Amino acid sequence: MKRNIIPEKLKVWFSNLRKSKGYKIFKKIMLGTVSAGITMAILLTCSFVFLCYNYTDSDIDIAFENLNLDYTTVIYAKNTQTGKYEAVEELYKDENRIWISLDTLPKYIKDATIAIEDRRFEKHKGVDWWRTGQAVFKYALGDRSGFGGSTLTQQLIKNITGDGARSIERKIKEILRALYIERKYNKDQILEYYLNTVTFGGTCQGIQSAAKRYFNKDATELTLVEAASIIGITNNPSLYDPFLKEENNKNRARTIMYTMLEEGFITQEEYDAAKEELEALTYIKNTDSGSKQSYFVDHVITQVIDDLVKEKGYTKEYATDVVYTKGLKIYTTMDNDVQSVMDAVFTNDANFPPTKNAKGEIPRAAMVIMDQKTGDVLGIVGDRGEKTINRGFNYATQGIRQPGSTMKPIAVFAPAIEKGIINAASIIDDSPSNNDGTWPHNYNGYYSGLMSVRQALLQSNNAVPVRIIQKLGADNSVNFLQNELHLTTLVENDMNPSLALGGISHGATVLEMTAAYQIFPNQGLYNTPRVYTKVESYDGRTLLEKEVDTTQVVSAQTAYSVHQFLFENNLYGTGTPAKLSTTVSAGKTGTTSDDKDRWFIGYTPEYTCGAWFGFKVGERLTSLSVNPCSKLFKLVLDTINTKKGISNTEFAPVPGGMSQITYCLDSGMPVGDACALDPRGLRTETCWVSNESLPTETCTAHHLEYICTASGKLAHSNCPKENLKQIAFVDFERQFSAEVIVGDAQYMLPHLDFSTPLFSDPVWPVYMDRYGEGKFPGKPTGSTTIYNSLCTAHNPANPALLPAQ
Repeated sequence: MKRNIIPEKLKVWFSNLRKSKGYKIFKKIMLGTVSAGITMAILLTCSFVFLCYNYTDSDIDIAFENLNLDYTTVIYAKNTQTGKYEAVEELYKDENRIWISLDTLPKYIKDATIAIEDRRFEKHKGVDWWRTGQAVFKYALGDRSGFGGSTLTQQLIKNITGDGARSIERKIKEILRALYIERKYNKDQILEYYLNTVTFGGTCQGIQSAAKRYFNKDATELTLVEAASIIGITNNPSLYDPFLKEENNKNRARTIMYTMLEEGFITQEEYDAAKEELEALTYIKNTDSGSKQSYFVDHVITQVIDDLVKEKGYTKEYATDVVYTKGLKIYTTMDNDVQSVMDAVFTNDANFPPTKNAKGEIPRAAMVIMDQKTGDVLGIVGDRGEKTINRGFNYATQGIRQPGSTMKPIAVFAPAIEKGIINAASIIDDSPSNNDGTWPHNYNGYYSGLMSVRQALLQSNNAVPVRIIQKLGADNSVNFLQNELHLTTLVENDMNPSLALGGISHGATVLEMTAAYQIFPNQGLYNTPRVYTKVESYDGRTLLEKEVDTTQVVSAQTAYSVHQFLFENNLYGTGTPAKLSTTVSAGKTGTTSDDKDRWFIGYTPEYTCGAWFGFKVGERLTSLSVNPCSKLFKLVLDTINTKKGISNTEFAPVPGGMSQITYCLDSGMPVGDACALDPRGLRTETCWVSNESLPTETCTAHHLEYICTASGKLAHSNCPKENLKQIAFVDFERQFSAEVIVGDAQYMLPHLDFSTPLFSDPVWPVYMDRYGEGKFPGKPTGSTTIYNSLCTAHNPANPALLPAQ
């Protein structure tokens, strides 16, 4: 029998309650409340669903648009052996991050990331509601360790916003943003963004930077084991950094690979092989990290910043920020072989003379090497010794120093030949240009007299180029240097004859001087120097591009006219210390008048090279038996040529439109019969001259006159016929306001008529009376026969000039 557990009285009470009016009212209230609650829940759910699928967020839009902010810029140089560009430097401010496309990455990376971080990534719409529900339940039970349940999409939002606060409000906003992002971007885009923004320890951001940091390779080359090792770091970089806690990292990698096996991303065979490989896994730290970038890279950065300002209208501050934070790809012209040789030579003090100033400071030095065929700068060294700072002072590109005699070929000889002022066979008087005989001085303190352009260059003569620039016009020279050779430091005050000697207001840089010299081996073509060919944004858009920019600034004939003498200069002129052992070379030394700067600018068939040596603040250089720059030129280029297998190459042949001429050294004209009767013998040289300025008439400078063999001096009417001998004098005359010794003064004799009074003096010429008081012709040296003075062996009273026969 079933026992009735409800007391009879209680039943009666409930029965009466249900019949009461109050109960009916209560029942209605309760039903209404429940109904309202259900309705409200439905409305809230609908509202939340509506909000989820219609939520927009301009802040997160901006964050995604600016994902390229704070990405690492990579600087590339071409491998001359493979022809492929290789990374040589990475630039970043606070985070080292290099963008890489998902489709270039091994599948292992994608699979490892999904397996360990978000197994349902391909299925959910931004939020894993199951994991989120678990997290909410744990939170409700008092677990405040964290919300958990974050998908890759949600983690990406944290990465790009930096919002890591723990609060319900932030979590709700994160969920809404994740749903919004999944509506805007596909799964591959989201995964690519994630892999490029996640932290891998220290300043290392993104999978590409991580691959470089831990394995010194591109992320595209990572193996399964390496991928698992790197992805394992993201969970807790301080705990799983393999450089700090290798065993922790390997344990994490094992977990990831096992999860990949469980999820079907890899086979059992792949898993077993990977476990064995993991045991032997070694981490290869990128040894370049934190190193000082080369002077070449310094200049590339400066050039790109300047070009962004010029071509894109950026401010300098913004352009600098772009270079360091926008993930640019900069393709340079640097030749690693060339740059490495230059760096090795310039960091070895044994390659420099032991000169010091009174303070114990050593001189500085710089060098630039270019490919004259393209204008590509191949190497830059901005100072000697170990580099201690990035983007410090660069003597090669920022140092503005007096160029000395290296200015002569480009400021004088080339433009003067081009304008027809002189030709390669011209003869110019090596004597002072000012009447008082005080300027310019030659380095040897001696004036030779009539001198060929060739000898003037080989001897680094000063007087000849000054006379040429006076004919050319210093303004024309400055215009040529500024407009054709792009020397940027010249000013109006430089339009004076001192320009011929490199005496300019400010000076010039090694880079600009080197670029100027490329016209000589390049048939008169000037190529604008470039240190990069292209700059791309992180997503492959071209921001800047430098094509080869070639201009014919002088004719091929003019260029060769100067080149032939620069070539000879390295054979037996002032440039002989720069003569290479590996191949032919040409060039010009430079020394300033106060000896504060030494230069050598030269070239081979392959390279044009400029070098400078001097103190930081201009001070006189002492105890230098050889120009240090000539030795540096030889050492660097011989080493480069040996490294590259360059041997016995040749310069371009003589261009068309030129003829070889043997000319008289007193007239620059083809030799005449009288030339051989010069007391000094037949004095000739041979060179190539443009057909447009080729002299055709034979020498008109030499003319025959009698000397008396008794004295060796000019004969007169009182000298016996048996003592007469014809020799050739040079029809040339000088005039100074002071006595100036000129080496060939005794051979000069202008044409005189028979009525000319003859001046009788053992030193001065017979035509001395042609000069007024205080005026003098060149004075001969006292150690030679004064041929043009009057014979005193016979009575010189009332002498008359004998007619030449």
